[in-house]
Amino acid sequence: MDKHYTFFDDDGRSFFVNKNITSKELENLRLTYLEKQDSAFFSFLYEQKPFPYKYKYYRFFAFANIENTIHKNTIIEFIESLVGHLDVLYLKGQVVLFFPNNPDIELKNIFASISDDFAISFKGFESMPLNSSYPEDFSILFSSYLQNHHATSGCFLPCDLVFDIEKKDYSLLKPLRQVILREIIKDSQLENLINVFFMNNLNISKTAKLVYMHRNTIMNKLDTIKKSTSFNIQNFHEAVAMYMLLKAKWCAMCPLKKVKIISIIRLVIKRRICYGYSNIKKH
Repeated sequence: MDKHYTFFDDDGRSFFVNKNITSKELENLRLTYLEKQDSAFFSFLYEQKPFPYKYKYYRFFAFANIENTIHKNTIIEFIESLVGHLDVLYLKGQVVLFFPNNPDIELKNIFASISDDFAISFKGFESMPLNSSYPEDFSILFSSYLQNHHATSGCFLPCDLVFDIEKKDYSLLKPLRQVILREIIKDSQLENLINVFFMNNLNISKTAKLVYMHRNTIMNKLDTIKKSTSFNIQNFHEAVAMYMLLKAKWCAMCPLKKVKIISIIRLVIKRRICYGYSNIKKH
């Protein structure tokens, strides 16, 4: 039998801890570091092993570990019945469920019913689709969630995380921008479309004229953006989060200039997006 626990730090370095430590010491280690687990998905994320499945995109749902094992297992089984297949990892006090991406399944929509059915209050985070070609994206998104989101209950999405980070330190959005917008920033036409959409107060018809596309094509593009990022930018709240992410590439500048840019962004959001919000349903 192995006499040691194996842990990984946030930089991916492994170290060993003798199993004669107390349960409290073990609990603290599990909350701080990543304990090695006998899972092909764990090996993919932290040991540079190949992605274990044929599909390319996956999502994850994380929630704080629940002491009641029956409740925890019931929640896992319920979610598995919806998504078809799950890989379950226990990371830093969180139960993390990995499953194939299916844009038709949005766990946030059923989160309230889960809480009501089990009469418990717990916090969860549902990711956008992640590309298995970039295993580091999970660590960036998961760490950002653990470090910056402090609500005690509810189901949260990447757009909620953007607002939490912006309030704390705008510069922290830069690595998150690379993860959430990975499929967007490599397509200059799509990024330009989003900017034109914002410049025209979220008006689809005006945007279509300026980018020389049919209105239905714009609708399809917006749907593509939602599927790849989980952001519905026809929604005011999510449009603001997207706007802040797009502008996060300016975060490397000097502090005074950065503050000025952030002020400009907020002003533009108020003038353009807030003004156009009342007209969204009309177009």
